[in-house]
Amino acid sequence: MQDTQPNPSGLAPEPADELAATAAAGQEGQGEQVPGPDELLRAAEQKAVELNDAWLRAKAETENLRRRAQEDIAKAHKYAAEKFAAEMLPVKDSLEAALSTENATVDNLRSGVELTLRQLVSAFEKSGLAEIKPLGEKFDPHRHQAISAVEDEGEANRVLQVLIGILFVALVYVVTDGIREPVVVVGDTAPRFSVVTDSGLKVSRSEFGGKLLVLNFWATWCPPCIEELPSLNALHRQFSPSGLVVLGVSVDRNESVYRNFLKRANIEFLTARDPNANISADYGTFKYPETYVIDRNGKVVLKIISSTNWTDEKMVSYIKSLL
Repeated sequence: MQDTQPNPSGLAPEPADELAATAAAGQEGQGEQVPGPDELLRAAEQKAVELNDAWLRAKAETENLRRRAQEDIAKAHKYAAEKFAAEMLPVKDSLEAALSTENATVDNLRSGVELTLRQLVSAFEKSGLAEIKPLGEKFDPHRHQAISAVEDEGEANRVLQVLIGILFVALVYVVTDGIREPVVVVGDTAPRFSVVTDSGLKVSRSEFGGKLLVLNFWATWCPPCIEELPSLNALHRQFSPSGLVVLGVSVDRNESVYRNFLKRANIEFLTARDPNANISADYGTFKYPETYVIDRNGKVVLKIISSTNWTDEKMVSYIKSLL
């Protein structure tokens, strides 16, 4: 009979111990397996799909911004031409009145011509035209047109003579900023304005300093404008305690229709009527509704053309971030 002695420390393990150690090492290796080629390929394909989708969305948004900018510019040019034509109507009326006057004296004709000239100058100034007097100045090809060159002992390239135009007697004008109205976009400083609200309060854009202003241009004859009013009411109720001001400026010309609508609509935020659309024109707004969100520093941070849902979760979150 043979005695079984214990295995001294430091000697080789028994076969059973070797099997146990090998099994434990195998389990650890299984927990740290590297993804195979198929898994890596599927992950790369999924990432490519996500990036392509993001690129398509960014491209679509860029195209929308470009299209909207083109529409804004086209509308601004159209409005500018119409406004300039309207400014010229008094000039036309004055000329017709002069022609229809019988037995007019020289003094009467002179007074009429002076009045017509003042009307013409006023129309030019409102359209961004400024008078220049180039005589003796350095010739500027961007502002002057050379008819001929003459010899002179003075400095070269000076304007020596100004020809008088037939239509604009003794006046030389230059377009300083083009016959166009501004179009306010995100990042611009909001144009200043002053208006009397329907509650009798006179307010201006500068008086909203330190507050977030939602400036909405609308009209009672505009169905999308009417659809938007309930969500603007909700926005006012939710955020007015936090410093948000909602101001709706209507371009309604018919005051009685406007007043009757206000009685029925139960609008809770500030409202005002601008029948000549002077404020909206300063913002370059020609389509209604159109809304500008103006931050505490007077900068336009959001411009929305057409109606929107002001109670949408993303919109509410965005408004919160500005307060």
